[in-house]
Order: sequence, then structure tokens, then C-alpha cells
Amino acid sequence: MTGGTVNYLLLVLVAISIAGMQLFMGGRSLAYSLPAYGVLAIACIISPLRPPQVERPQRLLRCLAASAVFFSYVILRTLFSPAEYIARTDLYMLLGACMLYLLIALHVTLPKLRVLLAGVLLLLATANSIVGAVQFFGGHEFMPLSFLPRAGYGVRASGFYSCPNHLGGFLEITLPFGLSLACWSRWRMWGKFVAGYASLVSAAGILMTGSRGTYASASVGLLVFGILSLMLAGKRLRARVWFLLMGVSMAAIAVGFVVASVFQKSDVLHFRVETTSRDVPLRAALVGAAVKQFALSPWVGTGSATYLYYGRKFRHPTVQGDAIYSHNDYVQLLAEFGVVGFAGFLVFLATHLRAGWKSVSGALARRTGLQADTGSDSLALTVGALSSVAAYMVHSWVDFNLHIPINTLVMAFVFGLLANAGNASSQRQKRDTVRADRIIHLVRFALPALGLWVAIRALPTWPAEYYGERARILLSDWRYMESPEIAREAARLAGKAIASDPKNPNLQYYLGEGLVSLAEQATAPAERQRNYEESLEAYRQASRLVPLDEDMILCEAWSLDALKRFEESEPFFQRALELDPNSGKVHRAYAAHLHAQDRLPEAEEEYKRSLALGGGKAAYLGLRGLEQAVKAKN
Repeated sequence: MTGGTVNYLLLVLVAISIAGMQLFMGGRSLAYSLPAYGVLAIACIISPLRPPQVERPQRLLRCLAASAVFFSYVILRTLFSPAEYIARTDLYMLLGACMLYLLIALHVTLPKLRVLLAGVLLLLATANSIVGAVQFFGGHEFMPLSFLPRAGYGVRASGFYSCPNHLGGFLEITLPFGLSLACWSRWRMWGKFVAGYASLVSAAGILMTGSRGTYASASVGLLVFGILSLMLAGKRLRARVWFLLMGVSMAAIAVGFVVASVFQKSDVLHFRVETTSRDVPLRAALVGAAVKQFALSPWVGTGSATYLYYGRKFRHPTVQGDAIYSHNDYVQLLAEFGVVGFAGFLVFLATHLRAGWKSVSGALARRTGLQADTGSDSLALTVGALSSVAAYMVHSWVDFNLHIPINTLVMAFVFGLLANAGNASSQRQKRDTVRADRIIHLVRFALPALGLWVAIRALPTWPAEYYGERARILLSDWRYMESPEIAREAARLAGKAIASDPKNPNLQYYLGEGLVSLAEQATAPAERQRNYEESLEAYRQASRLVPLDEDMILCEAWSLDALKRFEESEPFFQRALELDPNSGKVHRAYAAHLHAQDRLPEAEEEYKRSLALGGGKAAYLGLRGLEQAVKAKN
């Protein structure tokens, strides 16, 4: 197989991985992301057939060293997380990011191949924006794949994603890339026009997301792009500075007019911007929980994905929804991976920003070599990459896009571009350069090892994820509580999945939920009791796998209550209250437990506490029912 054939094969595999994961809701579920990781694993295994092509081996070597330190630590810390399955999504996402980063930095290095991959991203951005326009202008629940859920965000566009903020996190990458290819690439005029049009479509998509964090971060990305472009233009535009200022002013006025028009016609977007300050206390409370979590283990953190548990334990009373993420990637990195992980991240970031700046400053030094009339594909990609990183540095303060698998993979592509600019040179004169080159050629063999690891460890779990996802979809429809057939099928699918992966607590939970539904619909007392006892065993298995998960503990307690084993369920409710003392849901559940035993004064106190914490309509109805029971007694 020739080197050119391998080049294009690697490009196709990377494109399939990114596009496939993008289509399936950004890979939020392992059922949708594992196939994409498998495609990347294939690319890694065949990658040694094509040797690395590097222009600045020492610069790349520094980036590879920083990446090795950072990724090795976070992967090891994830492997030793206290909740193995909950951390599994992060583990495979990190491995996928490592594979894609090394593929771009070491093998997919020809600028013409990289701009093709950037073109794939622009095409995906356009498709997402079109889907988002359908959602924005009327089809609020529309998804290209109807079986994928879309959270209730109303008119806010989410594209292929389930959340508008995550679509914004993708489009703020494609926006500067499209502009950079339009301004600085070697593409012909029609290609530049298409790239510029795709960037405008990305901008329109960003507007329709209603994501305030994306508005701020995209603006910073555009600012960095503008500064770098002006620096690169240099003397060529000084003679036409007034013409340039006039053109920029007219463009700014046009864009401002479009933005104002969109916001005036959309009450939702107008409301989103006006109420920005209202969300500040909520975000501060989420970050505050992460700070308290950080204090538990400052140096090495509490482990990957553990914010789910400690966010509950340290939740502020005003925060009643379960926040899986702190909405601040920096603070969550500190909480879960400690000072060691955060320091590794800073070194990784600084090393790659320095490498990108060196590429741009080298172009500035070779001003006559810029070939102003034809541009430079490598330079265009570097400018786009630096602008994208700047945008993410801002967005990561208010959101968690780097926990979304597809967005993390795209950022791995961006950092791979910064690590190796891609202009391969045939001259190797200095001895230390030759030595660095040899080390890089040895490093490339880490790729097949990563690919084999993913193929051996991750891919065999996909059948369980597939059947588990089918069970989850059935249980997400309320009709399973009225249809024994649906409940039985959900339990069957969950049982089939457990046979493939017994360490997945979600599967045990799905099995328990299906059995509880069957118990509730059973007409024979013996059948009802049998199903509840089997559900209790399923929940117990789940609790053993994730002992800090209050949901599993509550499910176990509810099954015991249904069996009238109140004394046995009491410790489980106490444990849930210990894990989540400020949860209206937990206090409401405990109140119902007390109510079922006719411990009415205690139940009334818990109902009122639940209402004070935002327990909602269920707590109110429970209290009313209790009051009626008291009246009936009297």
C-alpha cells in the first residue's frame, strides 16, 4: 500500500468517525460513540504504514511530551476512579482524543488533506445549522434521527445535538476556520467563497442556539482571528488602511443589522440575553459545589465523573436539578483531577499555543514567502486553530463542551494542527533535530497500541450499550407503566445487556425499572411480590457498582417499601439524605416513606422541608394527602 493511499485512507477513517459521532447526538451515549472510536482504532492500527512528515521536529516533540504527561495522568486517574462505569465515558473519550490528536500530528500532515478534513467540519456545520433552522422556525422537536431525544429547549437550535450549547461549542470552531480558509488558504476563488459562506452559516447557527456563552466565546475567537489576520496582512494593507477600515466597518454594520433583526424577531433570544444576570447565582452555586469537592482531595482529585455525586452532596438549596457537570471545565478539572491534572493541562495548553504562535510568527518573519496572492493552507489552518482555542478558553468558564465527545474530538484535531504545522521539509541539518526526528518516528508506534487497547477493551462492551440504549428508550416513554408488554421487553433487553457487561449499573437500573412496572401492573399478589423482589436484587447490584449514587439507593428503598419492609428501607433513606441533604426529591421520598407507616407528624415535617427546597407539585400533593388523612383520623 503506497504512502499516498494510506494518507487518504486515514483521512477517510477520521472523517467517518467525526461525521458518524456528530450525527448520533455528538456521541453523548457510549452506544453512539463506541463505533466512532472503533473506526479511529482501525486508523491507528494501520497508521505505521505511513511514516510521520514533520517540518519542526523539536517543536512537535515538545508538544508530544506535554501531551504524554497530561493524557497519561488523566487516563490513569480515570482508570482508578471510584465509579468505574460512570468514568468509562470520560476514559474512552480521552483515548479517542489521544488517537485523533496523534493521527493529525504525526500522519495526516499534508495541508491538502487537512483542509479537506476542515471542509468536512464546515459541511457538518452547515448541516447542523440547517437542522437548527428547522428547529428554530417551527419544528421544535425535530431531529434527523427520530429515535434520538431532544431536550425541551423550544425554539433554540440544537442541530444534531440534544443541547443548543453543545451545538454552539461546535460552531464556534468552524466559524473561524471557515473565515481563515476564505482569507488565507490557497483555494481558488470559488472555494474561498464556499468557505466564507459556511462560516456565515455557522454564525447564523450560533445566533439560533441562544447560547450566551457561545456568543461571548465566538466573539473572542473572531477577535483573535482579526488580530492575527491584520498582523499577517502587514505592509500590504497599510497603503489601503482607509479602504480596509471602511470595508470592516461596512461588514460590521451589516452583521450588526442581521443580528439585531434576528433578536427582534425572536422573543426567546431576546429574553436569553436580557436574563443573563439571573443565571449567575445558579452557576456560582454549581461552581461552589465543585470547590468544596476540590477541598476533599486537592492534589489528585476525587476521580473522573465524580462531580455527579459531590455536586449532590454539596448542592446549594436553590439548585434542585442534578448537575452532572459544574458548567466550568476548569473548576471541574481541578475537583476531579486535582492540582496535578490542572498543572498538566496548563503545560499542555501553553506548549501548543506557543507552537501555533511560532508558526504564525515564522510566517511573519518570512513576509515575502507568504505568497500573498496564493496564500498558505497550513497558515490558514493554524490561524483557525488558534482562534478556536481562544474561543474555547472563554467558553470553558461557563459550560462543559470538553465533556461532549464529538467536541472533544474536534478540539483534538485543532491541537494536532498546532503541534505540527504540516509543512514537511526534507532538510535535516542539525544533530539535535535528527535526534528529535528519530524519537518522533518511535512515538508513532504508540498509535497502534492505543488502537488495540480500544479494540480489546472498549469495543466488546458495545452490544451491552446497544441493548441498554434500546431498554432506555422504552423506559423513557411513560406508556411502559401501562403496558406489560413494553415493560417486559425493556426488562428482557436489560437482562440481555447485563449478560454482556455485568459491571454496568445502568443496565441493572433498567432491569429494576421494568420489573417494578410489571409489579405495579400485576393482578396476582404472588406475581407482584416476585417482581418487586427481583427488582430489589437488580437495584442492589447497581448500588454495589455505584455506592455513592443516591438514585440507586432510593430505588432499593422504594422496592422495600412496596414490600412493606419499612424497617429495612429506613437505613437506605438515611443514606440518601446523608449523600444529598439539600435535595427536595430525597426529603419528599422520605416523607412518603414515613407517611406509609402512619408516622404523620414526621412525614408532615419532611413534606414541608421538601417544599422549602423546591420539592414541587409532588411534595404539595403529598402534604395535602397527609392533611386529609389526619382529618379522617380525627
